[in-house]
Amino acid sequence: MMLMQTHQHRSFDPRSSIVDPRLRSIRSSRAAFTLVELMISIAMVVLLMIGIHQVFKMSSDTIGIGHAVGDMSRSNRSVQAIFHDDFQRVVRNSPLFIIRSGVVNTVGPPTTYGAFNSEADRLTDRDGDPLTQDLDGDGNEGPDNGWGSSSYGEETRLSIYNNRNHRVDVIGFPARGFFRRHTANDGMYSSTVTSQDAFIFYQHLALPPVTAVDPTRYHNPGERVAENVSNLFGSQFILGRVALLMRDPSTFVSTGPTAEQHIMRTVPGAGPPNLTPLHWDSQATQNTNPITRITSSRFDLLGASLEQLRQDVSDIRNSVASPDGLGSTWWQTLCYRRPTPTAPGTPVILADPVARFECNPRITKPITSEAMAKAMPVLLPNCSQFIVEYAGDFVSQIPQFDPATNAFNGNAWGEVTSAQPDGVIDFVVDHTNSTPTVVNLAARTRWYGLPRDTNGDRFIPGFSTSPGVAAPAFRPADYNSGSRHPNEMVDVVPLWDILKTISSTADPAPHEREVPIPAPGGDYGAIPIADGPAFRYTCVWSNSSPSMIRIVLKLEDPAGRLPDGQWFEYVLGAP
Repeated sequence: MMLMQTHQHRSFDPRSSIVDPRLRSIRSSRAAFTLVELMISIAMVVLLMIGIHQVFKMSSDTIGIGHAVGDMSRSNRSVQAIFHDDFQRVVRNSPLFIIRSGVVNTVGPPTTYGAFNSEADRLTDRDGDPLTQDLDGDGNEGPDNGWGSSSYGEETRLSIYNNRNHRVDVIGFPARGFFRRHTANDGMYSSTVTSQDAFIFYQHLALPPVTAVDPTRYHNPGERVAENVSNLFGSQFILGRVALLMRDPSTFVSTGPTAEQHIMRTVPGAGPPNLTPLHWDSQATQNTNPITRITSSRFDLLGASLEQLRQDVSDIRNSVASPDGLGSTWWQTLCYRRPTPTAPGTPVILADPVARFECNPRITKPITSEAMAKAMPVLLPNCSQFIVEYAGDFVSQIPQFDPATNAFNGNAWGEVTSAQPDGVIDFVVDHTNSTPTVVNLAARTRWYGLPRDTNGDRFIPGFSTSPGVAAPAFRPADYNSGSRHPNEMVDVVPLWDILKTISSTADPAPHEREVPIPAPGGDYGAIPIADGPAFRYTCVWSNSSPSMIRIVLKLEDPAGRLPDGQWFEYVLGAP
C-alpha cells in the first residue's frame, strides 16, 4: 500500500524525470496555433498593412498635391511678370490690336466642339462626346433639357467653360521697348538683331503629330483627328507667346549671303496692301520646301516697321474697293487660315480654322537652328483655358450722384445714355444684395468679351426686347429671356448687348468684327450646339486699344494630382 502511494506521488511530482503519457499528449496538442487563430492573426496583419498603406498614400498624395501647387505657383509668378511687362509697353495708338475669342472645335464637316481633359476622362465617357456627361448614373448622357430625361447640366453649353469645354482665345498687339531676336539663320543659334518695336501674340499653339503621316501637319488644340495625339486633351494644351521684331529691311542686312532671314512684306500688283508680314500666309525670305510661313515659328523678324504697318492698315481701311465699317473683312487673314478675305458686305461665319503658331517643345538630336526656333514659343504647358476680356470707356452712363444737385440717382445709376465715352471706365451696378427695403448697391468694372458666367448661376443674360419671362420650375427665381437694363447684365457679354439698351436696332461697336448670335430669349447660357459656328467674338482696333485687359487661365496637372486644376486671373492696364 505504501509502495502504491509512493509511485503515485512520484508520477505527479514535477521534479521527476518520468512524465505521464497523458501530460505528453496534452503538451503536444498545444504546441501550435489553431486554424482559427491563424486566420485571425492574418486578418489583423492585413488590416494593419492596409492602414499603413493608407497612411503612406495619404502622405504621398498630400506631398504630391503640394508639389503640384508649388509648380503652378511658380508658373503663375513667372507669367505674371511677363504679362505685366508686355502690357506696360503696349502702343496705345496701336495700328492693330486683336482679340479673337472662341472655344475648342474641330472644323468639319461636321464641326464638333469640346475636348476631354485627359485620357482617363475620355475612357469614362459613354458616347465619346465631350459636351455630354452622365451625372445621375441613369446611363443617359444628355442632351440637357433642364427637366426631362436627363439631369440638368448633363449637356455642357458652349458658354460654360469647364473640363470639357475650353476657351482658346488669341490676343495680338504691338509693343515698344527693347526686344532681342530669339531665332537665327540655319547653322546659327543666336542673332545680334534687336528692335524697339515688336508685335506680340498670345495664343494656344499648334503641336506636331507624333506619327509621321504628315510631319508638316500641325494640329490645333483639341482637333479630333486620328493623327493628333499630342494636342488632343485639355491637359496637353500649351499657351504660347511669340514676339515678332519689326524693322525696316533697310536697317539690317536683308540681302546677300549673310542676310538675316525674315518674314517678307509683299506688295500686291494692284489694290491695297495685304497685311503682310502679319498675314498668316506671309512667307520667309528663305526658299524652302515646304514653304516657311510666319506661323511656322521659324523666324521672328518681320521685314516691316511699325510705322509701315500703320500706313498699310490706313490704306486698307480707306480703300475705295473695301471701305472699313460694319461688314469689313480685311482683318480676317490675321486670325483665320484664309488665302484672301471674303468679299466685303454682310458679315459671314468663317469655317476656316484659326491661324496658330506652330511649336515643337521636344528638341531632338541633332540639335538644329530650326528645332531651337520651334521650341521658343512655349510659355505655359498644360494650360487648358485662356480667356481674354477687355474694359474701357465706350459709353456714357448715369453717375451715382447727380452733378447739379448731388442727389442719389437710385435705380437710374449705371443706365447707359449714349454710345459716346464719358471719361469713366464702363461699370455695372450690382443689385444682387439689394432688397425692397435695403438698398445695397455696388459698382464694379464692366468686362466685355465672349459671354461668360461669372457668378456661377448658369444664366448669362444678354439684351432682349421681351424681358421678364419666368424661367422653368427648376430655377423659379431666375429669368431666361435677357434684359433691357444694363445693370441686369452682370456677366461678361459683348459691348453690342449694352449698346442695344440705348436702341434695340443699334449696330455693334466699330471694333466688334464678329459677335455671337443672340440666344433665343437673350440667355447666352442657353445657346444650342447648332449655333456653335457663330459662337465667337472678334475685336480689331485700329489706332486705339482697350484701356484694360483681363486674362483668365487654367493650369492642369498632367499627373492627375490636382484633378480640377487651378484657375488664375490677371488684370492688366488698371490705373
